[in-house]
Amino acid sequence: MANPLLAQFVSIEEPFQLTSYSSSSYRGKQKQKKAQQLHIFANHVATASSRKSKGKSNGRGEGLVTVAAQADGIHLVDISSLHSVASHTLGPSTSFSCPALSLGEDENEYATYAVIEASPDLSDEDEEGIAGRVVWKWKDSLLSSSSAPAAGKQDRTQRVIASQNDRIHGLYATPDLVSSHRIIALTESGGVILLDSESLEQKASISNIEEETTLDVYRVFVFSNSSCSFGPKNAAGATALIVSFEHNGSEDDAGKSGLMNVHVVSIDSITDELAVSGWFKLALSREILDVSCSTSGCFSVLCKDGTWASYTLPPPSPSSLSQAQPLRPLSRPFKLGDAFSAFLSSSTSSSRKSTTADSTSSSAVSIASLTSTYVLLAALSPSHGVHIQIWDLQYSAVLSSHTLPLPSPAPGAVVSVKLVVDNEGLISAEHGQDGKTGNSGVKGQAVLVVSSTTTSTSPESGVTSKSKTSKKSKTQTSSTTPSTTSSSSNSSLFVVPYLVPAHSSLALALGRGQATQPWLSSPSDDSSSTPAGAGEKEKQKTKSKAETEREKMFESVKAAMDGGKAKVAEGAFLEWVKNVEDSSKSAVAEKKKEAKKEKKKGGGEEMEVDGNDDTAQNEKQQEWQQQEQRQDLSVLLDYNFVKDLLGVLLPPLKAPLTLQQQQQSHAKEIVKLLLERKAVSSGMVEGGLLRALRDRGDWASIELCFSSLVDIPESDMIETLVVLIKYHQHQQQQNDTNAMHVDSSQSVPSSIPSLARYLSLVTVYPTLTSKPLVVALKRWIRDPQDALDIAKTVEQWLRVLGQQRKANGEVGLLPSNKDLEKNKDGVWVASNSKGDAKKHSKRGKEDVPPLSKVISFLQAFLDSTFLLLLRHPPSHKTLQLLQSHLVEESSFSDTLQQLRGSLEPFAIGHQKSVREAAMPEKEKERQRQKGDWRQRRAGQAAVVGSAASVGVYQVEEMVL
Repeated sequence: MANPLLAQFVSIEEPFQLTSYSSSSYRGKQKQKKAQQLHIFANHVATASSRKSKGKSNGRGEGLVTVAAQADGIHLVDISSLHSVASHTLGPSTSFSCPALSLGEDENEYATYAVIEASPDLSDEDEEGIAGRVVWKWKDSLLSSSSAPAAGKQDRTQRVIASQNDRIHGLYATPDLVSSHRIIALTESGGVILLDSESLEQKASISNIEEETTLDVYRVFVFSNSSCSFGPKNAAGATALIVSFEHNGSEDDAGKSGLMNVHVVSIDSITDELAVSGWFKLALSREILDVSCSTSGCFSVLCKDGTWASYTLPPPSPSSLSQAQPLRPLSRPFKLGDAFSAFLSSSTSSSRKSTTADSTSSSAVSIASLTSTYVLLAALSPSHGVHIQIWDLQYSAVLSSHTLPLPSPAPGAVVSVKLVVDNEGLISAEHGQDGKTGNSGVKGQAVLVVSSTTTSTSPESGVTSKSKTSKKSKTQTSSTTPSTTSSSSNSSLFVVPYLVPAHSSLALALGRGQATQPWLSSPSDDSSSTPAGAGEKEKQKTKSKAETEREKMFESVKAAMDGGKAKVAEGAFLEWVKNVEDSSKSAVAEKKKEAKKEKKKGGGEEMEVDGNDDTAQNEKQQEWQQQEQRQDLSVLLDYNFVKDLLGVLLPPLKAPLTLQQQQQSHAKEIVKLLLERKAVSSGMVEGGLLRALRDRGDWASIELCFSSLVDIPESDMIETLVVLIKYHQHQQQQNDTNAMHVDSSQSVPSSIPSLARYLSLVTVYPTLTSKPLVVALKRWIRDPQDALDIAKTVEQWLRVLGQQRKANGEVGLLPSNKDLEKNKDGVWVASNSKGDAKKHSKRGKEDVPPLSKVISFLQAFLDSTFLLLLRHPPSHKTLQLLQSHLVEESSFSDTLQQLRGSLEPFAIGHQKSVREAAMPEKEKERQRQKGDWRQRRAGQAAVVGSAASVGVYQVEEMVL
């Protein structure tokens, strides 16, 4: 049955050709590339934020696209008219390292920036030394002729940006950066350089924060701070998401498994400050095909075996700066089926290894994020066409599909596709600034680059043959050879109009199961019947030793659990964990020895340090080693393995277990370790993780779930709460019945929490939301006595909070020494300021949640159970007490509002101290050297005169 909402909210219109380019030969010095580059690069023209609303007035409402064609030049193409408005021919001997960038600073003036790989304007010595590091900049006037010769040296600005042993990965800009005359340059080693858009002068830079590891940048996404959910909200500028891989082994091993690093860097366009606001790591055991990221924080990874996983990028927090955090899954990963097997295999043959690929390499599949969790996918089909689809990753559903026919390529040609989406254009449409959107969704246009290249190389050149020499450094691999290459390239740019909603909705995914099923892998596809049994045999051959040991451990645990021997299963699992950590520790030590040997070979002089510095360095190395061990173990504890392991440990029960059966058949130590490593998701267990643990009486693990899981459904929380209430009511009745019997001691398990303890965990749960909580309370709270027990607990919390507030007098504003503690960076903070579940679980069992959390829960609780309590006379007194507490707190809140203006500078100063304490020492030193941003931007004249200072106020003069 078709979903009637899809045609209104989601669609892919007929793509149309924007332009095409062909090149018969390349008469330049051929670079020894690691992978075949695209023949053309495409990029949307960036404009200032003040010009977004003027797009239609100048006749270019659809926008411009910057096209950099190898061995040709750079062109600005208008999507509305399908014509070039400005072109610069640079000759057949010029090539580019990455897509060019154009800025629309004025309605008819555009500045273009290009990273040059080779050019006759560069001497042989300069080309060999600065290839991929030099940026050319010139200006185009749309009032002049649409075709112009290449800008001469006198009209062109040239500057070397990257360091000697580095290369430029790409150039980026956002509307806020364009307004501030700034652009961003990303290097292949993960460095971020902020440049002046006029002079190309470096204003700020930040290097790789992982000094012990060499990173290879894979993909970079840059968004405006105002629209990015995982970036800072208090600064005008941009947020850069840098996806890279740790380059620790040879190139042959790169990409098969390892750690993906995701760094979030915030760029302040006013103060010219760069800071790392997030650091995440993702363990991978497959080769990567492409990644995507949206402004809402939906980060997806598409692997070459068809596995597609999605994750959520959280907002910036101090904890994500000091050490890498794991990425949280957005939904269960799924695998593309036989329909994509031909695309994936062709992509494998035409692109390089995943960890060395970048935005310049060719591929047969490309993905690009749209809004929310919607992703646009383009893949070459064996029938000489391009399949274009819109996926909702939250529900693993295909919402719209279209096929673009292509002419048959020449024999031996390598065809590749690349999607380019204007993220800023999506943002404007989402907010309705361009008048295109209403209630139906967001309209946008993606640029699809289809490139077909046929290369013939002389036998002497050795460009297409496999190199027999050893691997060299980056500067050596980019050197030129005197041989020439004759190639024929035909590339076309297509515009793909589409319509998507601003936010993901289950209503649109309903009824799409039948249309999605042909594109997904069925369970039988994992057997030897898929793409011929050779695929499974090859998978068996490529299994590492660690994976083999993991399978042996899994079989041992399964056999022990089938025999009801939980202790034996725990022993096998813990022994395997110990072996993995020991082997990881030895590998890290061996890696350090090799690094020291390489340093000695390079002639580096060792600097003498005192004892204190040496001790601090050793502590830092030990902490780094422990983190490496945990990361190596997390590679083996992937989603599918943990799901299978929990299926063995927590199978569905046919009948309730006795206390003795719970102790014999439940391996709680394994579950505890998985929870501590944050490798578990609630949806991994049939019926929910809380229910499975509750049926086995493992309340300690239930408490641990609230600090380890981020996807516990509100329904599961409240269902467990009702079970706990019934248990305590039953225990109270037994105690009242046996109150007169001296020998009537009951064996109550000590791990069962009190009602107040469990309810506090629910109240402070980070992802608790009001609407699902109200639905869950209405579903499970049917007994008025259950509701009364909850109301009494909340009333006790409000009473205790009121007493704590008055502890130091009539109105106690100053916290006592017991209310303060030092955080991990040595800054004094309020002991309950964070209010998170992990910190809350470390305190007393009867600890009171913060007032804000209590009020939020009470509001949802009364919305769902107020009428139930009114019909229950014993609850009237509790409702009156709640009313008196709320009236008192409301009056106190009104009083505090009068002090907000006076106390706000102190609160801002404390927040600044906490933020600066969490910065690395290297970043602190860089901030101290920069000084005041007003002095850097406009000199002493921009600084407010100190003679006009009066206390915390500043007198300024405004001339109208």
